[in-house]
Amino acid sequence: MPTPTSRSFCILTIVGLSLAGAWVSGTLLIEHDGGWATERQGTGFLLGLCESQVLPSVSCARVVDSRWGSFDLYLGSRRIYVPTSLIGLAYFTSLAIWFAMVGRLLVAARWMWVLTLLVVSCGLIGSVFFMVLMALTLSEWCPPCVIAHLLNGAIFLGTIWLWRSTRRASTDESTFGLTALFTPARVRRRLAGWAMVVSGATALGLWFYFDAATEVRRQWRKLHGFNQVIAEMQNDRGFVLREYFAQPVVEIPRRSDDNRVALACLSESAPRLLIFTDYDCSKCACFEFRRHSLIESAFCGNLEVDYRHFPRHRAESGTTRYAAADGSVTGGNSFRASLAAEAARLQGGDQAFATMHRLLFEHRKDRPDPGYAELARLAALDAERLLVDMSSDVVRRRVRDDVTLAARLGVTAAPAIFLDGRRVPDLCATSPVFWKAVAEKLTDESALTATPTEIASR
Repeated sequence: MPTPTSRSFCILTIVGLSLAGAWVSGTLLIEHDGGWATERQGTGFLLGLCESQVLPSVSCARVVDSRWGSFDLYLGSRRIYVPTSLIGLAYFTSLAIWFAMVGRLLVAARWMWVLTLLVVSCGLIGSVFFMVLMALTLSEWCPPCVIAHLLNGAIFLGTIWLWRSTRRASTDESTFGLTALFTPARVRRRLAGWAMVVSGATALGLWFYFDAATEVRRQWRKLHGFNQVIAEMQNDRGFVLREYFAQPVVEIPRRSDDNRVALACLSESAPRLLIFTDYDCSKCACFEFRRHSLIESAFCGNLEVDYRHFPRHRAESGTTRYAAADGSVTGGNSFRASLAAEAARLQGGDQAFATMHRLLFEHRKDRPDPGYAELARLAALDAERLLVDMSSDVVRRRVRDDVTLAARLGVTAAPAIFLDGRRVPDLCATSPVFWKAVAEKLTDESALTATPTEIASR
């Protein structure tokens, strides 16, 4: 006669088989939605069975992608995609939770057996159905699927054995240490209710997680494919050059005290790079930190860099906008940063402007702390004079003129980059291939038009 110890061992075995089935189903679920096509450095045991090709009829991908690999449910106009492996994962997980929580009480609650036998019987019918499908309809086998169905068959046999053993148990037998027979009926009902709630919540949670993860994965694949196309275009020398030279040449007037970061040993024919920037713009900061390695190194230092301001301001509605096209620039952190840069240039020339320009980007997230006075001291400038100059008409007019120029050139966001009067497309702005190619192109053209004096100076 089965002993309480043997019944306890059977319950633990069923829980273990259920967890193994959940692991197999979860592995199959991961491979849904194109997972078989991904390249892997190594595979686990289950996926190794699928890729071993021991038998010609082994094809996990075809079985999973077949008509019976998933089911479509509709809630109104919404299509719900339910993989068969997700159903298996929810099924095995629910069985593990159920037997772990109420397995010791099954002997004392006959109605629990009705529910338990109904669930495992439906699971066995499903396993037999899918095994017949693989054998007759699909003519192909999925080893992990077969393992999952065999585990389900073992769970069914273990459940039947446990059911028959409890039927033969004496009603006065003390079982499982603390006897299940002496457990109050209300406690048994409450524990069974909690087991069903936990199982249902787990199954629902698995579904929501899979649905969210699938959507994220699909969007990422779309984005990844788009990024691959962008990378191919950026690495196509001919394409990026055509994009740049297709832009019209616009006239960008110089100022007598142009706010440029002048580099030493510039030739008269050096290309001119004009950048509309915003000191509160993360893209501008990223571009600025990469400017030397990305652009100036390609031109070997023979490049004139000219900065213009295009500050943004925060409207009363709370939305962030760039400065008005008519040049009317309101207050705001970005606007004040532009004033600080121009006040530094007014006080110390191009070198002071370059230093303040760098500090404003380095402390972009710190402003207003350490404050413009502290930034002036870091730039070795007179802090009091800088604060006074920031409010002067001369400095404010320079920023307004830059905004007006940006509007005339059609600039709508920073950073906006112009090279020798042509707008650099956003696609090209971050492409090392473009900057190297255009530097070679412009250098060759300047060599053809250079005067003998310029050639001698080189």
